[in-house]
Amino acid sequence: MFSNQLGASVVHIGEGEERLMVLTTKLAECLSEHFPELTVFCIQDIDGEDHVLATDQEGKSVFDLLVSTLRKFCFLWYYIHPTPGMKMVEAMKLLALNSNLDFVVKYPNVPVKVGFPCIVRYGKKPAGNPEKFIVKFGNPMLEDKVYTAEALNTYRSYNWMATPDALKMILRKAKEMVVERLGVKNADKLPNVRGYLLYAGCAYSYLYPQLGFGMRDIDVEVLYSPAWFTNTRAAFTRHCDIPEFGVPEYFGGKTRWLDLMWNSFHSETGNFNNDVLVYMNEMRARSDRWCTMTQRPFINLETEEVVYTPIWLEKFKKFLTEG
Repeated sequence: MFSNQLGASVVHIGEGEERLMVLTTKLAECLSEHFPELTVFCIQDIDGEDHVLATDQEGKSVFDLLVSTLRKFCFLWYYIHPTPGMKMVEAMKLLALNSNLDFVVKYPNVPVKVGFPCIVRYGKKPAGNPEKFIVKFGNPMLEDKVYTAEALNTYRSYNWMATPDALKMILRKAKEMVVERLGVKNADKLPNVRGYLLYAGCAYSYLYPQLGFGMRDIDVEVLYSPAWFTNTRAAFTRHCDIPEFGVPEYFGGKTRWLDLMWNSFHSETGNFNNDVLVYMNEMRARSDRWCTMTQRPFINLETEEVVYTPIWLEKFKKFLTEG
C-alpha cells in the first residue's frame, strides 16, 4: 500500500507542494479523512488545473478529482456506491462553493434524467438531481439484483489491450459507425474526417493497466476538417461487435458498447496529431467536456501513436517508477 510505504495518506507529487492550489490540498485532505484506507495523491497538471487521485491497497483508482480555475469547477469522478461517500461529497461541495467554484460529481449512475443523467452540479450552474438515487442498468455494483460471480468478474475487461490488433478492431468499427451516423444525407462529408482517437477510460487502461480502470465501454473521438463545422456532443452508440473483448453475461451476452463523439477542428495544418493538441488546448478552457477529457490520454487509432498524455499522469508514472 502506498501509504504504508510513504508513511502518509496524502502524497504531493511534482515540483513542490507550493505549486498546488490551496483548495486542492484541502479537498485531498477531506478525501483522506473520509476514506483513511485510501492513499491520496495531489499532482499539478497545468497552471490552474490540479489533479487528485485516490487509490486502494492494490494501487487501483477509486476516486479522481480535477480542480480547474479555468472552468471554475471541481470535478469528482465517483466510482463506488453513492451511499458510503455522500458525507465526503457534502464536505467537498462546501469547500468548493466557499472557494467560488462549482462542484460537479460524475456518478456511475444517477438515473434521474434532469440535466445530465449521471452528473450532478452544485453552484452557479446547477445540473442534475441529487435528491434521489435510483439504480439502473449500467453498474452491477449499484443494483439491487444479485448477479453471478461470472457477471461481476467480466463486467470490466482488464486485459483487453493484449488482444491482437485491439486498436485496429476498434478503428474498423468506429469507421463503420461514422458511415452509419452520417447516413445518406451527409455521406459527402466523409472525406472531411481527419482522424480517430481512443480516449477516456480505455486509453487510460491501455497505457496504465496497473491502475485498474479496465474496459467497460469504448470511447472514440472523431475530428473533422473545419470545412464542415459539426459540434455534436451526444454520443452515437452501438455494440462494438468485437467478441474478443468479451460478451459479458451482465450485458446480456452481447458485445460492449462503443460511444462515438465528434467535433470539428478550428484550424488545421495537415499534421493530425499536432492539430489535436492545438484544438485540445483551445477547448480545455472553453468546454467542461474537453477540460475533463484532457485528464485522460488520447491515442491515434490509425497510427497507434500516443497523441497526448496529461502532465499529471506523466508525473504520477515517474513517481511510481522512481519513487
